[in-house]
Amino acid sequence: MVPERGISPVLTLPLGDIDQAPLQDRSPFGSWDETKAHKGCYDEATMLGAQKAWNLAPQDRHATHLGLVDECLGYRHKPLPTDQISEEQKKEDEEFFTRISAQCPSGEWLARLIADHTRYDHREACEGISKPVMVMGGKRSGCFSLEGMEEVVGRAKRGGNEKAETSWYESGHWLFWEEAERFNGEVLDFAKRCWSE
Repeated sequence: MVPERGISPVLTLPLGDIDQAPLQDRSPFGSWDETKAHKGCYDEATMLGAQKAWNLAPQDRHATHLGLVDECLGYRHKPLPTDQISEEQKKEDEEFFTRISAQCPSGEWLARLIADHTRYDHREACEGISKPVMVMGGKRSGCFSLEGMEEVVGRAKRGGNEKAETSWYESGHWLFWEEAERFNGEVLDFAKRCWSE
C-alpha cells in the first residue's frame, strides 16, 4: 500500500478512535490544557505517579486496578440516578476488570507503556488522515473530555477529510463494555460503510 499525503500506511486505513485524545499530556502549544488532556495522567509528575503505581509487585497492585475501574466505568466515575446497574453487576464488573488487569505479570511493561502512551503528540498527524474516521467516546469518561476527543475529528476535517465523525455514549472510557450492543452495531456499520465506498 502506498501512503497517501506522505503519512504512515496505518493512517490511510479507516480509523476508529475509542475514547482517546490525540495527546494525553497538557501542552503550552495549541491551547492544550486540562479541558483537552487526560484527566489523571497529563504531565511528568502524574505520569511518574502512574508508573510507580503500575510497577508495584503484582500482589500490591489491587488498589491501582480498582482506580482504573473507577476511572473507566462511567457509572462509577460519574454515577447518575438513572443508572440501572445492579449491585451484582457492579461486583461482577469490578472482579472481571481487576482480574484481567492482574494478569499482566510485568509492572515494568505497563509503566513503560504509560510513558509511551502519554508522551506522543498525534495532533498534527490527525490532519493527514484521509480515510473515514469514527471517534467514539464516553460522556462520563474519567480519562478524556469530549473536547479532547473531538480534536481528532476537527483536525482530520482541517486536513480536508469530510468523512470524520463522532459518536458520544452515556458511559465511560470502556463504552464498549457499558453499551456493548450499540458499540458493536456502530463499529460494524462503520466498517460496512468504509468497505462499500
